[in-house]
Amino acid sequence: MVSRRMAACPSCGGKLNITVLSCPDCGMELRGQFENKADLFSDLSLAQRKFLLTFLRCRGNMSRLQEELNISYLAAKKSLEELLIVLGLYTLEENNDKTKGMIDVSNWNVDESSKKPSDIVKRKLKQCGGRTYITSYAGNQYMLWAEPDGISFGCDALHGHIYMFGIFDIVMDFLKSNGGKAKKGMGRAPLGSEKCRLETVAGVILQEYLGVAVGGSGVDPSFVIVAILDWAGLIHNKRGYVELIDFEESK
Repeated sequence: MVSRRMAACPSCGGKLNITVLSCPDCGMELRGQFENKADLFSDLSLAQRKFLLTFLRCRGNMSRLQEELNISYLAAKKSLEELLIVLGLYTLEENNDKTKGMIDVSNWNVDESSKKPSDIVKRKLKQCGGRTYITSYAGNQYMLWAEPDGISFGCDALHGHIYMFGIFDIVMDFLKSNGGKAKKGMGRAPLGSEKCRLETVAGVILQEYLGVAVGGSGVDPSFVIVAILDWAGLIHNKRGYVELIDFEESK
């Protein structure tokens, strides 16, 4: 019976060396010291293999992976970084550089009973340790993080622009006043035009948050904002429009 090649000693966990290679056809044997590395994944532990297979099965969606493995975002992120390091795709130095500047949100004073959208997003971001990934309607994943000032956030899809948590209150108030549903719109189009009507999410952000006048245009963070609200469990992010998850309860 042919057994699967092992990379670690089943007794002490030490790295195994191959000392004999044999030909099953003629019986010839070669003795020496041969590297025991069957493939890129030979050094992975059983837990790391399970994590990798789950990650692939979830197509890289961290939220689904967390649900399947019943682990927190921070635990999933740590496991992913450890996996990349073992595979040689990531170094400890890179990890240290990436985590520089991360803020400690453990002391954030967030009202646990507040139903304000800004507090709900902030509370959930605190539970993730101040950083997480969100998924856009198109299926793209972006990193979301809290800023050190405690009142604003950033996202790598926003290209350096920082927004205050209050933007979520503006969008949610608009949706409630608009019957719980609205088109997304396109903030790069002139405000008031067919592509960016006043009663769209993008139009409201331009008017009430960015202070753009009718006929003007600007940056368009609306696809990020609705993705965050969807991640926070406050809306359904649909094709071309958004709607409150439970409009009657949110009144």
